[in-house]
Amino acid sequence: MWQNNYIAKRNSSYGILDHFFGLPLWLQTSCCGQVLWAYNEAHLNFLEGYVQSRLRERLPDETLGWHNGSLASRLPRWIKLTQHQEKVLQKIQQLKQRL
Repeated sequence: MWQNNYIAKRNSSYGILDHFFGLPLWLQTSCCGQVLWAYNEAHLNFLEGYVQSRLRERLPDETLGWHNGSLASRLPRWIKLTQHQEKVLQKIQQLKQRL
């Protein structure tokens, strides 16, 4: 039920909605045919650092081994693509100016 509601809210005419309050996120913009969004400045800083990095190493967790639980592992593929790097960084800067 929650998952179905979340999917419906993601596809609203207002763009990405906060999953708890159901209100549109302030930090969202169109980028590479998708919606680039962030919750706050810390989230933007993480995205910027990840996109800027030249080497993106993934190490196994000491107790769990390889798993898909990190924030970086959950980023959409289009953000990770090198061909979109410059555009994504430009849009992140635009979002930072809204703060």
